Amino acid sequence: MELEAAEGYAELELWREAWQTLDRMDPIEKGQPEALRLRLRCCGPLGAWTIGEHVANILRDGDKDDRQAAARFFLDHARAHPGHGSGSLAAAVETWPPALREINADPELAAIAGKH
Repeated sequence: MELEAAEGYAELELWREAWQTLDRMDPIEKGQPEALRLRLRCCGPLGAWTIGEHVANILRDGDKDDRQAAARFFLDHARAHPGHGSGSLAAAVETWPPALREINADPELAAIAGKH
């Protein structure tokens, strides 16, 4: 139930409320992939990049949805921190190889990667 409430807040881009709702969850439920993916979606908008890196590194070895969520975080991290973005781009591609298509198609990411 808490996860559904947190997802609702995230859909409304009420990131802090989503985060706080996730915090109230049972510790076992907080560690479930669905909750971790939602936490990761909140990290960028809240500027919680360090926590996001930890969560993304947990998810990057998971199933397809987990790896896509981790790669998305790494791409967002690269955009937010272009001076250090090449490492994030590499992590995105290692985690989810199709991320390379997005890097090549996005002028901002391609510039970070040194392709333009």
